[in-house]
Amino acid sequence: MRSRFLVILLLCCQYLSVQARYTFDELNKNAYHELLSLRLENAQSFINRSLAKDPNNGISLYINNYIKLLLVFVNDDPEKYETETKHQNSFSDQLDALGEESPYKLFLQAECKLQWALLKMKFGNEVSGAVDLRTAYKLLEENIKKYPNFKPQLKSSGLLHVLVGSVPNNYKWATSAVGIKGSISQGIKELESCIADKNDFSFEAQIYLLLIRTYILKKQQESIPLLEKLYCTHPDNLALCLVLGSTLLHNQQSAKAYLILQNRPNSREYYDLPVAYKMQGDCHFYALEYKAASLNYQIFLQKYKGKNYLKDVYYKLFLNEWFEHNTHNTTYLKKIKTEGNAVFEADKHATKYANDILNQNKQLTKARILYDGGYWLQADKVLNQCHLSDLNKKSHLQEYYYRRGRVYYSLTKINEAIVAYKKAITLHDERNNTYFAPNACLQLGFIYLDRYDKVNAKAYFEKAINEYSGHEYESSIENKAKAALDGIK
Repeated sequence: MRSRFLVILLLCCQYLSVQARYTFDELNKNAYHELLSLRLENAQSFINRSLAKDPNNGISLYINNYIKLLLVFVNDDPEKYETETKHQNSFSDQLDALGEESPYKLFLQAECKLQWALLKMKFGNEVSGAVDLRTAYKLLEENIKKYPNFKPQLKSSGLLHVLVGSVPNNYKWATSAVGIKGSISQGIKELESCIADKNDFSFEAQIYLLLIRTYILKKQQESIPLLEKLYCTHPDNLALCLVLGSTLLHNQQSAKAYLILQNRPNSREYYDLPVAYKMQGDCHFYALEYKAASLNYQIFLQKYKGKNYLKDVYYKLFLNEWFEHNTHNTTYLKKIKTEGNAVFEADKHATKYANDILNQNKQLTKARILYDGGYWLQADKVLNQCHLSDLNKKSHLQEYYYRRGRVYYSLTKINEAIVAYKKAITLHDERNNTYFAPNACLQLGFIYLDRYDKVNAKAYFEKAINEYSGHEYESSIENKAKAALDGIK
């Protein structure tokens, strides 16, 4: 009897020893909090102490790796990216050495692969990123089978299923080919389950869910106040501040975004992100405050080491001079064409316009910028100054009606917006292939959905997806239309 007891005790001690390898202790909790707040030096300090205490704690190894990848992600530095790419499998190897007795092992390995997938795609390595996405999917699939009640993993599987569910139609073959399946609604349920569990990863899952509801489901009216409330409860979180500022900027609330960004956490503890200056420049740009916008853009260019956003910034610098001095700065035009990447939608947009700048109408361009910033009355005033007889190009006429529709809707002139959007659709020209018609279809879908007219709403969402391709913002428009159709079903 005594020997049996000793054997059982020994086995229990071994089990507890293995479990302790994945301990979310106080040092790790502090490090994770600092990491998400973008106080990265503080986060690294906590992790160094944790690893000194126990170099084999899987949670500490994960957060240490997260800090490295986050630094690459926020800096967009190609050299750091190449350096870290050489060691991309080291974290997985470290966890393999710890054993398989914890639900954290496969989950954290999947987390790392998912982070690498997003990082590679940001740097334009879509094929390698897709491979990592598949690996993350398979690891999570296996872990969910082994540990179905382990809620933290739903943060990753939820995000992954949303990403897969929002893939444009013309790329569906790729996800099918590698055996990845998922839907937006499935991913949202998983994220909600992770949040309700109130585990250590629930806060991050909450941010993801709010971003999905804002950018994919287009439910800004409910998601932005929740994001503001979350930031109010975490005013020391710079990442959350920038997420909120970016969300407001992308949802025509640039004046509000400016106040958020101007008062962001800004002590020496926080990582100095160049993108914050670009965002402040955007706030001024949308208000047509040329000098203040240009000043912030120049600071961004001095601090930034990456390749993304450059075309967008040079394009906006070009527009500032065009609007203020009626001059075409050929230096900026050249930089738009020769510098930076064209991976992000904003950079693709800048490239397209730089190649076609002589065909752009200044008044319509001003109206677009004011509208995008949420200055609808000013945009309406600019459009009122346009004379249809002067818009002798079909593309200018289509753009005029499209922008009329956008402004009318924002000023709650819904019937006028419907007429303007339909006129923009009829003026679509496949040779120019602008985004005006597909986005007009998307907006009409939302209007009819608000009116509980599901038949017309569905028809216009499907039209936005199926009748147009190869245009700007195709991925974004299709994602929103598909998410709306998913909600109708």
